[in-house]
Amino acid sequence: FSLGSVIPFYLLPKQGSFSVLKEITNMDSKLASNEIVYFPGSLKENDKRTVLNQLFDGIFWSDSVERLLPEGFGDEDDRKWNDFVQRTAIVRMEKGCGRMQNRLVIFEDGTRACCRYRQNTDQIQGEIFSYYLGRLLQLPNLVPSTLLMINSSDWQWLPVNSQLK
Repeated sequence: FSLGSVIPFYLLPKQGSFSVLKEITNMDSKLASNEIVYFPGSLKENDKRTVLNQLFDGIFWSDSVERLLPEGFGDEDDRKWNDFVQRTAIVRMEKGCGRMQNRLVIFEDGTRACCRYRQNTDQIQGEIFSYYLGRLLQLPNLVPSTLLMINSSDWQWLPVNSQLK
């Protein structure tokens, strides 16, 4: 048995966040100082903002940008991720996700997650405790995380059991 933490590799909390970020990165750099920028597809007509007056140390950032960001993850997102991880088979593992022992796991529906597993539970406690401390501090941008006992003979891990060494 190993102890593992499974963290989603890529997860957007709300529909439309990607289209906002895509529009920001594709903005035309030839805007006049008094022009208004509108981000179509995910914002309402009344969410127009002036851009050039909102530079801070050369970085475009403002309350309007803050409002465009995804609102983060909550208890319901944690519950859904936990349920998903418990009931979905893993079909493939690849190297990646930081340290040598970490693996990128691919679930049967194509969802990717970073699996950090160790034989020694002390090595994973810091990460999971940091996650729960962040939740206690109500930091909304923490991606849901799940702590599992990984058993290579369980149905969920069977397709990749030879890689769990």
